[in-house]
Amino acid sequence: MQEKEKKKNHFLDLLKGIACIGVVFGHALFPGQFGYFVLTAATGMVPIFFLISGYYSYQASQEKLLLKTKRKEKHIAMITGGVLGLYLLWMLLRVLLRKKAFSTIVHVINVRSVVKFLVLNDTTMFDGGHLWFLLALLYCYIALYIIGRFQLMKFTYPVIAIAFVLRIFAVSCGNWHYSQNFWVDGFPYFFLGYYLREHSERYAKVKSNLCVGLAIGGFLFSEIANMGGVFPFRLNIYEIGTILMAISLFVYAIKNPEIGENSFLEKIGRNYSMFVYIVHVIVLQAITDYEGIILKSIPTWYLWIKPILVVCLTLLLAMLFDKRKGVYRKLFHLYEYNSVYGL
Repeated sequence: MQEKEKKKNHFLDLLKGIACIGVVFGHALFPGQFGYFVLTAATGMVPIFFLISGYYSYQASQEKLLLKTKRKEKHIAMITGGVLGLYLLWMLLRVLLRKKAFSTIVHVINVRSVVKFLVLNDTTMFDGGHLWFLLALLYCYIALYIIGRFQLMKFTYPVIAIAFVLRIFAVSCGNWHYSQNFWVDGFPYFFLGYYLREHSERYAKVKSNLCVGLAIGGFLFSEIANMGGVFPFRLNIYEIGTILMAISLFVYAIKNPEIGENSFLEKIGRNYSMFVYIVHVIVLQAITDYEGIILKSIPTWYLWIKPILVVCLTLLLAMLFDKRKGVYRKLFHLYEYNSVYGL
């Protein structure tokens, strides 16, 4: 069973491909209500990355768990440090090119921002708010090591439900820093993935059609609830649908690993998803900095094309880097392969 589960799961790779493109569309928004429609869907795909990482972190042996988790900690820490350094250099380059005022950097880098960085994984002071994911993932592996070291997993599982409830309240605050961090996003999804691997018999008899139905139902619920005016609650309950959609899609992928084999989205998910996630904001900022010079005025048709342009340029960069041996393959490609197949 262990060896079988380490084989390629084509559908998980496909979901990663969809998720990373969805993240781009979530930052380079399409105009109008359609943009927020896509944003809500994209938000529901991000948890897939945490579920995958948690699922393939499972080890029956404590010794193997600690050894593997320690290796993952070092690897993610190296990626996180390198990426934050990259965004710091990019931010300074924009200052030199006069696309960003130096005073704004001084304003955002202070004691409060450092505390938010460490506690809430707020990486906006690096001009890369989306990088919270890497820091949250690092915290997940650190937590897993501590929990595994002191054999606290049975006490951890009940906290998952509490974290999901707190996430609904956090989303309702309207400040994404409270909802996109290790505590209410990384932790519950990561350890739920771990739980699903440890207790695979709990969902073995669940029909694939039921997973699809729940995923579609969760998606529709989140979209309708996020439109407002339909559910008379102050709580932003669309997150309930997001949680249901993410978990149902993940279980469906585990049960149907052959879907998406040899597809382009599978290749994106397997080889380029981490690169796209990390670099797309640099591409987006570069386009935004110079689009006014090239176009003089911004037409409506361009606003529809811009998100697609960001995706295409980021994928092109990923493919170019993938052809070169060196840092990219060492950091990104190997991480993606190992995190998915539990190596």
